[in-house]
Amino acid sequence: MNQKYSTVPYNDQKAVYETPTPTKMIVPFPNSLSDSRRPRRTVEKQQENHEFLTRCIKEDLGFHDSKPLAACIIYKSLLNWRAFESERTAIFDHIIDGINTAVRVGDEKNSILPYWLSNASTLLCLLQRNLRTGSFLSTPSQRGLTGRIAQSLKSPFRYAGLDENTSIEARYPAVLFKQQLAACVEKIFGMIRDLSKKEIGPLLAHCIQ
Repeated sequence: MNQKYSTVPYNDQKAVYETPTPTKMIVPFPNSLSDSRRPRRTVEKQQENHEFLTRCIKEDLGFHDSKPLAACIIYKSLLNWRAFESERTAIFDHIIDGINTAVRVGDEKNSILPYWLSNASTLLCLLQRNLRTGSFLSTPSQRGLTGRIAQSLKSPFRYAGLDENTSIEARYPAVLFKQQLAACVEKIFGMIRDLSKKEIGPLLAHCIQ
């Protein structure tokens, strides 16, 4: 009996008992394709959003029930993408650059300038009434032209077909976007005023003569 169990040395028996368990031998799976492609999909989605807004800005979408469609679409898109709550985003710069380009290309056409004055002022009014900022990001009350535009629309949410009770905590990029948009409104209004003076000036001079 003793000889039967003594045929295997003690050291060899110990080596058998220390064989790794199956859990120790499992090799972890590499990251799935969805995980590896996630940053790429995010970039592609952002590119799609930029292209969509570019089409909205370049094309003359006109009005529906006296509502400027471009402003309504841009605002609702930013709302759905939660862009106003983002700490970092380039979407606002993309919109401002697109509006400035559209205005610069059509600076000799009076039809383009009123179109963008309507859209930019409506979008600005929606931001002023809908975005909520912290005390350290609070901006002074709007005066002058932009202030009068904001007061002229009693309910910009109903004007754009949106819910009036919506309130969003805006981050710094959204606050900066609102300031840049106000500057765009002032710029477009000034361009319309200068073109009107240029057209009316000769007529007034002829009438005086």
